[in-house]
Amino acid sequence: MVFELTLEHFGVTALEVERWGSRLVPSSNYEEQLALYQAGEVDALWQFMGIPSPSIAAAHAYTPLKALPFPPDLIATLAGLGWNAAALPANAYGLSAVPVATVTMGTSLGFHASVPTEVVYAITQAVCDHPERVHAIHPAAALFDPVQAPCLPGGPLHPGAERYFRARGLLPST
Repeated sequence: MVFELTLEHFGVTALEVERWGSRLVPSSNYEEQLALYQAGEVDALWQFMGIPSPSIAAAHAYTPLKALPFPPDLIATLAGLGWNAAALPANAYGLSAVPVATVTMGTSLGFHASVPTEVVYAITQAVCDHPERVHAIHPAAALFDPVQAPCLPGGPLHPGAERYFRARGLLPST
């Protein structure tokens, strides 16, 4: 979605990219993207994932990459849609000696309203009662804090999650 919004921001369409003699090559996952890069099928990569990304590191080791900064007006547009201004840290992957302007977004876990309350409660409990296991998933999850989990959900909490957070005193009682 960020890629599509970025293209739109610059007034670029897939048809226009084809008129330039190129094409957009979607991939199903980061490993497929890396394989396309190593096979010479693509000349640029677009990733939106937490640091470190094994596929970015591998691509950069194969052929050096250059991180391109997001312009301030694009960052402002994306911030208005829920992303946050951020920076790829200096020396991340050896791409740049200075921070590179970008955006970030937190990770959320969503449930359809039809999922039973007890199922959502159990999943929320499993995640929030074991933050150390969440932290071990990926370095980008190191900041997960169950106390912050119910904050700014972007929509209504599922009744099962709401019940868990109220029981833990993380939401005011009704």
